Amino acid sequence: MLTDINTTMKKTRLDFFNLFLLLLAVGITILYLASKVKNREYEKVFWSGKITVSASKQNLEHDSAIKVIEAKYYNTFDKSKRMLHSDSRVLLNSKSNDSIYFKSEHGLLPDSLHLKYFSIEDRKFYELNTNIPYNKIKKAAKASYGRLSIDVEIKSKGNVILSVNSKNLIPEKTSVFQAQETTGNLSELLFVTRQKTRYNDYDGITNVKDFADLMGNKYNWVFKTELEPGDQISSAYAYSFLNEKIYDIEEDQILGKLSIPERFYIYWTNGNKYDTVYYFNPIEIFSTFRKLNHIDGEEPILLTFKLYKDKYAECVLSKNGISIPVRNVHPKIP
Repeated sequence: MLTDINTTMKKTRLDFFNLFLLLLAVGITILYLASKVKNREYEKVFWSGKITVSASKQNLEHDSAIKVIEAKYYNTFDKSKRMLHSDSRVLLNSKSNDSIYFKSEHGLLPDSLHLKYFSIEDRKFYELNTNIPYNKIKKAAKASYGRLSIDVEIKSKGNVILSVNSKNLIPEKTSVFQAQETTGNLSELLFVTRQKTRYNDYDGITNVKDFADLMGNKYNWVFKTELEPGDQISSAYAYSFLNEKIYDIEEDQILGKLSIPERFYIYWTNGNKYDTVYYFNPIEIFSTFRKLNHIDGEEPILLTFKLYKDKYAECVLSKNGISIPVRNVHPKIP
């Protein structure tokens, strides 16, 4: 009988111990779930975003261009920030359909937006600090069943449109904001950070107006080549300082003003194939265009490239008998 009592007591202690372990496990689970709720873990989703620029309806024939200085999404609950991807470009124009991308990560959706940029079209700095519709974005995230993109579209005169997009959703405009004019400085425009190193891509530019004019001014100019005997041009095209393709010899060119070229790619043949890339110094090419544009006369500025197979190419800009050579900052022999 004593043995039965001892056995019963051991079983009772074991039952209590198992009950204690069960209650402990339940308590830990409750605390874990409570912490998840407290930290709003269940609201976290995988999301990203991008910035684009578009021309106004009243000015569709002209491209709009901006330089993004700073952009970030922010969540005030956990103070998380979503910055631009380090490899994103900072210059955008409406004709190239380029985008600047925010980092793609898992986290809480944003409830506010900070944006500062320079409008080349308006020649003004703009800044926007605003709350954005969290609940509306959250609802869209639930309906998307996948990655959500919270996108910013910048128009002229400080107009900013916020929209949410995914493969499962029809793009929906959620809010329209008005960025305010603000102050800025030249260094915000000149310097670009690549791989944690700051670079000045606009050597010689010393004021905001010249930067805007370099990017935004357009001139009547014509491309021409002088070749060695037997050589023949096979292809030639140019990009502006906004990285927009502005000239292609293989396409029908519409007469009109073009942006200042930042670089020319030229290919020619003579049995063998040759090529050169002509990179212009920003202040040199800008100053040359400005000087020649002040010369009276309706004739266009002529960009003449003298191409050689065994030495560096040369470029001369001319108008009405005035010629100015401009150098290639990265020359190479074909």
